[in-house]
Amino acid sequence: MGPEPAQLLRDGILDLFSKLKPEALALIDVLAPPDFVLNSVLGKSDGNVYQNLQAALFQSPKTFERPLWWRDIVHWRQHSKL
Repeated sequence: MGPEPAQLLRDGILDLFSKLKPEALALIDVLAPPDFVLNSVLGKSDGNVYQNLQAALFQSPKTFERPLWWRDIVHWRQHSKL
């Protein structure tokens, strides 16, 4: 058989996804899955968009840490001749 049937199936699924994409929000509203299924910070049904976004940000690891490259910038600015 070879890889051709799998490739045809993949292409068909991707084609269907592109046709369903504009209707994604309507499909979610119709199906009304619970919040944990969607796993979306912005799509929770409680209406607290900003509080949910803040909670997700604060729970992310390394949110309040400096990036690894911060010393390169600080070092560059300290030795500037300007």
